[in-house]
Amino acid sequence: MAALDNHPRSATVRALGPTEAAVIGGDAFRRFLATHPRVSGLVIRQLTFRLRSADQERSALASLTVLQRLASRLTKLSRVEASGPYTPSAPGPAHAGTVVHLAQDELAATVGATREAVAKALRLLRTQKVVRTGTRMVEILDPALLALLAEGHRE
Repeated sequence: MAALDNHPRSATVRALGPTEAAVIGGDAFRRFLATHPRVSGLVIRQLTFRLRSADQERSALASLTVLQRLASRLTKLSRVEASGPYTPSAPGPAHAGTVVHLAQDELAATVGATREAVAKALRLLRTQKVVRTGTRMVEILDPALLALLAEGHRE
């Protein structure tokens, strides 16, 4: 966003592995957008998506329990089609369900909760046999029930 409005950066990026990157100054980026309307439209669409997502996150923080937010996040993460270290893996011989590779503190950060609150919610999901947990992983054993918990706030 800083490249668009000349304000200080509001985010930081951390590479998880070897990376090649280039720094593009704000003025050069804005000139590029001015001469490439299609790219400018894509940037606007991405900003609109992020604004809508932020609105939904604020609404969820105000109205949903940690359990509901966690169930929703795990459901979404289990449906991701990208690749990378946090992408769910398909069931294998050792796993009955989809596995999401995130630690409890990382999950907590994604749902706006403390690690302790997420641990408590995961404990409840484990006792109901909805998930199984291990080091940096949550295996989803009952995706239908998890989705039901995630959708429970909508009528």
